[in-house]
Amino acid sequence: MAAVREILVDCICEKTGYPTDSVGDGQALESDLGLDSIAKVELLSTVAERLSINLEDMDEAQTEKLEAAKTVGDLVKFIEEMCV
Repeated sequence: MAAVREILVDCICEKTGYPTDSVGDGQALESDLGLDSIAKVELLSTVAERLSINLEDMDEAQTEKLEAAKTVGDLVKFIEEMCV
């Protein structure tokens, strides 16, 4: 889903100030982009709002997948799974 990647990258850029062309799937959320676990949850909340995803329905397995997401690509995959 290109829309998920585009929205996620836009949100990352808004939060970090990085230009959109400098954010790629292989970048580490924490070490490359400076997004700690709290920032990652805030980011996901913003993306979920833009995509009309209800995060209240996340189960324990989904929460664990979110915590395991280390790269932009991991987070794209996680959000795409939430959209299904």
